[in-house]
Amino acid sequence: MLRLAKLTVKAACLVALGATAGSAERHFSERHAAPSGTPLLVDTDRGSVSVQGTTGSEITVAAVVRGREADVARFELRARRTASGVEVRGHSR
Repeated sequence: MLRLAKLTVKAACLVALGATAGSAERHFSERHAAPSGTPLLVDTDRGSVSVQGTTGSEITVAAVVRGREADVARFELRARRTASGVEVRGHSR
């Protein structure tokens, strides 16, 4: 099981993959320039996402991935600025 914590625009995510013995945790944080009105695309196959607006001109993506070591290692999370906005993608490999 995988959980995603919170996404803030500032954007933040928590991905929890089932905590048990042998559990692991990985933190992810990136900032991207994003003037007011910049589209934000979030695509993930696990977890939950929350988005919170701010008065700044950037998007901060902060995530905590928790779960079994193997699941945490297999979960790929990336954020990038594109011509059409900011994309955040999280997927189990």
